[in-house]
Amino acid sequence: MKKLTYILLLGLVGLFINLPAQQSKCGQQIAEDPHWPSPSIEYIVGNMQHPEDEKNCLHFLQETYPNLFRDGSSLFLLSTTQSPFSIHYLYGQTYAGLPIDGNYLKINLTTDGRILQILNNTSSTASWDRVALLHQAFSTLPLADTLDYQSKDVIYQNDGEPNFGKLVSINTNNLLSTHKDYSIEYLVNANDVLYRHDLHSYFSEDTIATAYVFRPDPLTTAHKAYGGDYSDHNDSTNAALDNERKLVSITVLDSNDIFYLQNSFCVISDFAPPFKPVVSDSTPAFLYNRSDDAFEDVNAYYHILTMHRYINDSLGFSLVNYPIMVDAHGSGGADNSFFSYSTSPPSLQFGEGGVDDAEDADVLVHEYSHAISFSASPLTNNGRERRAIDEGFGDYLATSYSKSIDEFSVDSMFTWDGHNPFWPGRVANTILQYNAADSTGIYENGGIWCSALLEIEGKLGREKTNKLAIQTMYGEAANTKCPFAAQLLLQADTLLYGGVDYCKIVHSLILRNLLDNRYKQGCDFTDIHSDTQPLSTIQIMNEEGFANRNGSLSILNPDRLNCAINLVSIDGRLIRSMTTDAEKIAMASTDLPAGFYVIEVRATTLSRQKKLLIY
Repeated sequence: MKKLTYILLLGLVGLFINLPAQQSKCGQQIAEDPHWPSPSIEYIVGNMQHPEDEKNCLHFLQETYPNLFRDGSSLFLLSTTQSPFSIHYLYGQTYAGLPIDGNYLKINLTTDGRILQILNNTSSTASWDRVALLHQAFSTLPLADTLDYQSKDVIYQNDGEPNFGKLVSINTNNLLSTHKDYSIEYLVNANDVLYRHDLHSYFSEDTIATAYVFRPDPLTTAHKAYGGDYSDHNDSTNAALDNERKLVSITVLDSNDIFYLQNSFCVISDFAPPFKPVVSDSTPAFLYNRSDDAFEDVNAYYHILTMHRYINDSLGFSLVNYPIMVDAHGSGGADNSFFSYSTSPPSLQFGEGGVDDAEDADVLVHEYSHAISFSASPLTNNGRERRAIDEGFGDYLATSYSKSIDEFSVDSMFTWDGHNPFWPGRVANTILQYNAADSTGIYENGGIWCSALLEIEGKLGREKTNKLAIQTMYGEAANTKCPFAAQLLLQADTLLYGGVDYCKIVHSLILRNLLDNRYKQGCDFTDIHSDTQPLSTIQIMNEEGFANRNGSLSILNPDRLNCAINLVSIDGRLIRSMTTDAEKIAMASTDLPAGFYVIEVRATTLSRQKKLLIY
């Protein structure tokens, strides 16, 4: 998700559940995500004959993990995905015929059957008492009859002990429409709600039509900052914004001489509030400006299809090969957008708060990246660090896409939709480092992953890095950590290119603490470009006065280098930005909230940065 603005919607759900949206009956906080443990990562030397046949995989697992097929335990297939280079099977674990919540085993293989790794999150059931377990008392579900929901019996674990519960999927969207979207999942036992998990992650003849779109957004192509004529102005248009529209070709559906924004991989629909009719035209010319609701329909359709064709036709993957449903005026009108796999087929909604989200290619590609990730590795986007990788993957693909069109303001993520009075957006070049001891921030860790990939793209090029980033997602599983994604990226380099760029990739990962120095063996980093090498001539002074708000931060630039200066909050938001060759720059803190910040001074390929505190 781009922003979390579900408070009103969750409040409505809370009214129906007879529980506060944030607390259980016992007054305990309801966890926002399942507290599943991280899987063990097992490396087994071996090959599997005919890995494309799932029966061979199941037979291999029965021989390798016999304990998973006795004492009431078994495995069942959840999903199979395949890239041009690898095959991935995801299994769930059952006990006494009931699925065990959060227990899975994922096996990653090369296409010729070599085992890459096994991610094992299963439990030993030898000591479990199935008779006692299945006769546990269970009171009536704390759900009103008027609420649309589905439930299934599951087993969950508390400190390793099995318990009987129910997994309940709530249809929240039907509170406002008739479209069924089981978008919030609850695990409940006899007395309590244990966790809440948001499921959003956030044929006739085709013909060629012409259309106006922003490509990628009006600020990037105009080389302007937000303000003046280049402002939202309540969705009105003007000559400056009209001039930034680009004429493109799109494939549309021709049905009895009426043209629709539909094809085999994207369908513009109206299934969520605010309800606005989907655009169609009697001529194959969708030539609108941004004051027309139709413009957002066309803009979303163009960029999603462009990204789909790039991923599948240019890069050679086979992903999101279904007609994804897209509502360019959805999310209840809020300033939020998301991908949902709980609908059939999966869908995307784009909000209208502030700048309409569907006007910014960064938002469109970021949300579509969640569909790409889900297609590559279904049912695995659980756990804070795993979700952070998904967010960083989306930010990277969006930044890379916009950069391929125009490099202006390339480090500003959500260039048109954010970095304005509505919300501050994000940056794609954060200088934060991964900290395993403090890894709760989805967007902070996502920014670290994005910045690593973007720096690697500077070394390897867009196509190569995009392929590596996508291949990495196939190997992911629930509750994995950021360093595991870094290892998968190195594995992808070996699979696709024989490891030829190992040192260049490792260099960027070590700089961000995603890997430790053990991985640099055999590498000489002397001539490898880095965006985080220090500028020894730049001095950052008077940090104490800045912290106490009784003096300005002084940045001394004795060589009069042309520098870009960014002040970034600890969660990755760009607070201030300037470009200057002045010998001395002063920055006050009087108007800034208390907290931690990072100041970065960048010149050409070098930079200097420091962490700052304001009391």
